[in-house]
Amino acid sequence: MSRLTDWVLTQIAGKATADAACSTSYICKGGVKYRKICCQSEGCGGWQRIGRC
Repeated sequence: MSRLTDWVLTQIAGKATADAACSTSYICKGGVKYRKICCQSEGCGGWQRIGRC
């Protein structure tokens, strides 16, 4: 049972670590809301239009 628990914790911790290595920025320009995601391992993506502000 402890091996199963260790495996589950490894899966959860791995995902949390990957999420923690990324940051999200938001801006509002001309009434449009944009999002940009930057990750340590992949760099930054472009600004994505996600709605209105």
